[in-house]
Amino acid sequence: MVPNGPSRTDFSRSCQLSSNHLLQFKQVYILDEVRAVEKELLLPTKRLGLNIKPQILVVHSSYSNG
Repeated sequence: MVPNGPSRTDFSRSCQLSSNHLLQFKQVYILDEVRAVEKELLLPTKRLGLNIKPQILVVHSSYSNG
């Protein structure tokens, strides 16, 4: 007897979960990169005597064609 493998529904759900996990990873990675850039901008602004804290705004827009 051959055991039943995962159903299409199981596979689809697994892909969706993987996709969500990947999206979360990308979001964390981008935010870490933004923080690093903000830190890199902080030193030159201090050297110039500017009393500002660089803040980068990340805007996400999803575009759906259909």
